[in-house]
Amino acid sequence: MNEVINVHVGQAGNQIGETCWELFNLEHNINNEGLVCNGENNQDNHIRTFYSESQSHKFTPRALFVDKDAINNTFSFVRQLYINGSQPARTFEVGHESKIMEQVVESVRKQAEDCQSLQGFMIYRSISGGTGSGLGSAILEYLSDQFGDKSKIEIAVRDLLDDGEQAIDNTVLAAHSMLQHSDCSFMINNAYLRDICASINTQPSFYNINTIISQMVSSLTLSMRIDGYMFTSLSNIIELLVPSPRLIFPSLSISPFTPFQSPQQITDLVLEQANILNSTQNTAKLVSAYFMYRGDFIPKEIGQKLCLKIKQTVRFTEQCSIKFGINYQNAANVSKSVIMAEKSLLLAYNSTDFKFWNKIIDKYEGKQNWNDNETEALTDLKELEKDYTEMENDVEPANQDDMNDF
Repeated sequence: MNEVINVHVGQAGNQIGETCWELFNLEHNINNEGLVCNGENNQDNHIRTFYSESQSHKFTPRALFVDKDAINNTFSFVRQLYINGSQPARTFEVGHESKIMEQVVESVRKQAEDCQSLQGFMIYRSISGGTGSGLGSAILEYLSDQFGDKSKIEIAVRDLLDDGEQAIDNTVLAAHSMLQHSDCSFMINNAYLRDICASINTQPSFYNINTIISQMVSSLTLSMRIDGYMFTSLSNIIELLVPSPRLIFPSLSISPFTPFQSPQQITDLVLEQANILNSTQNTAKLVSAYFMYRGDFIPKEIGQKLCLKIKQTVRFTEQCSIKFGINYQNAANVSKSVIMAEKSLLLAYNSTDFKFWNKIIDKYEGKQNWNDNETEALTDLKELEKDYTEMENDVEPANQDDMNDF
């Protein structure tokens, strides 16, 4: 069944988890007690990728909610999904040394034993706070050590409005851990999500921001949970979007955020800079791009419009691969939608905000007494920037006319 275990860490990871599982339940017709509202899904093994089924036919999320603070228990009938401490962690170090790791290890072990063919893990967290950065990294390191052959993909949120010294330290140390132990990390910028909410006259609350993230995660994982064409496994996502083991930060965009618009409008919107969740730049060379449409689309119509729009807006390399897939199940809240995932030569971590990046560099160059972990982490991030630059210099831009065979 190629199961996926979802690990939600810290306040942000837990809140994202609540909106994700609320959406997954809607898509699979599962109520709050874990029962399928109609019998259609009982024979669909794809549902068991993200859910385990008990003898009483209750479906439980293959998930773990972890926090150093108290947790809002969304799934009251499955208390074993929740592990929490008594005090929040403010720093990476405090979160990383958390005493609740023993409980996390035991819970992950039990859930892994319940899987017939575990394919990997998805980790959801903020890397600006102490729990998400520190405890999240400790969990990621454990998974890398004990499940080294399993895929590990992260949904990592960073809040650009929190640019204080502690947030920078947490972010740097967490990013360093990602480079060592994560296979792919979708770095999402909360500030951009706030702008998207404001652009559609929606109050930029954390719930609305997390709703956008949940729609993105839903589309990204849809072909694992419901038979589909593209992104059919965690390893498939990594294969398509990660050009090398260190360049693990693909870009994402999604549309629409309003009720159904025409295929042309949806395609136009997903390519707009304002709908990219983790980048402010449109100057990167594109190595590959994958468009996952969901809803009742006509393939030929989409291909023609997409090809024309890309010619007009995107820089791509000689080796560029552009593909699209359609999953005919509608999204829960809109009748048609699309996500675009890019393997580009722009460092998503860097591109999210040059001001933030410059603060990191200034701090690195101006501080006298770095501890070993901080020095190693900052050096690693500087090398990462060079890695992206070197790969960009190694590829040739393509002739726009070569896209006619799309």
